[in-house]
Amino acid sequence: MVLDSKQAARNAADALILRESIQEFPGPVAVYDHDDNLIACNELYKWVHGAAFDTVRERSGNSPIRYEDLVRESAKSVVDADDLEAHIADRVKAQRDATGQPTDRFYPNRGWFRIIKVRTPSGAVVGFATNITELKEKTAELEQARAAADAANTAKSAFLANMSHELRTPLNAIIGLSEALISGVFGPIENEKHREYITDIQDSGNHLLALISDLLDLAKVEAGTLDLYDEEFAVADLISDCVNMMLPIAVKASIGLTTQMSGIPCSICADYRKLKQAVLNILANAIKYSPTGTDVQIVTKVDHDSILIRVQDQGIGIDLDDVGRVFEPFGRLAATQRDAPDGAGLGLPIAKRLVELHGGAISIDSARGKGTTVDIRLPKGRIRRS
Repeated sequence: MVLDSKQAARNAADALILRESIQEFPGPVAVYDHDDNLIACNELYKWVHGAAFDTVRERSGNSPIRYEDLVRESAKSVVDADDLEAHIADRVKAQRDATGQPTDRFYPNRGWFRIIKVRTPSGAVVGFATNITELKEKTAELEQARAAADAANTAKSAFLANMSHELRTPLNAIIGLSEALISGVFGPIENEKHREYITDIQDSGNHLLALISDLLDLAKVEAGTLDLYDEEFAVADLISDCVNMMLPIAVKASIGLTTQMSGIPCSICADYRKLKQAVLNILANAIKYSPTGTDVQIVTKVDHDSILIRVQDQGIGIDLDDVGRVFEPFGRLAATQRDAPDGAGLGLPIAKRLVELHGGAISIDSARGKGTTVDIRLPKGRIRRS
């Protein structure tokens, strides 16, 4: 009899600790038996359900509160009558499944709560929740800020595209007129100084037109208005065209251009012009940042079931901390060993976006004074084997 009294006292103490633990939990807690009858809950759980909890408790009298009755009373003021029964059925099913997966739910005048329900070995369901209203509000603010930033970026891209078109027209006229003057269409130019000035005008116009074209391409990519026009072509032809176009610039700078191809399939399917532009931008950068008398090598091969186009130079290289900046628009780094190069720092950013449009990726391996390697990888889905 003494043992029974001690056990009863211990059981009572344990029950008190359990009730206090539930009550002190910093969020709503409720325990339902296997028949969905409420066994215990804390004041926060009652507060979340508000007047609905008191109404159901009064109706239940001496009987336990049933989960379905509490859901019905809580939902009828916030759920359309046509959707009420389906809503109740979903809530009851989720209660009985008690998968342990978190669910976010909004309670009017209470806020957002993240609810987790688990089933105990005896069949009871324990549910506890955390107030995430502040988190939801911050997330909504971030979404609004991101939407505003996206809108601003789209507006900026549209502005750049429109301005680029507006600037191209007078520039083409300037370039065309200077070419006509130099070629003698309007008569010979006897003063050599005048010829030099007209040549400077033509060179400046062509340089500015190239920069505007870069801006237009970047604006189109960022605005999502640049479409791909895929066709099948040989990788060797692409590289050959790029080398032939860049060869005069390389020769003028006393830089060699070499190619190495191994295991290249007959063709790939891609947008020839855009992929050519990406390779040309990388080649131009490699030549621009290479010292006189060095070589730039283009390596192409099938690597890990992807097409690899690699451009290696022996130039001044890039500090590790600066590698990420070269893909940022206008992210020009320190000048080369020659005088500061022309350009606005758009070559690599445009190349990166053009390659990504193809589902590919660009990576850079470089170190100051040890040259730079730029890899273009195109997905295997673009390979067309003979």
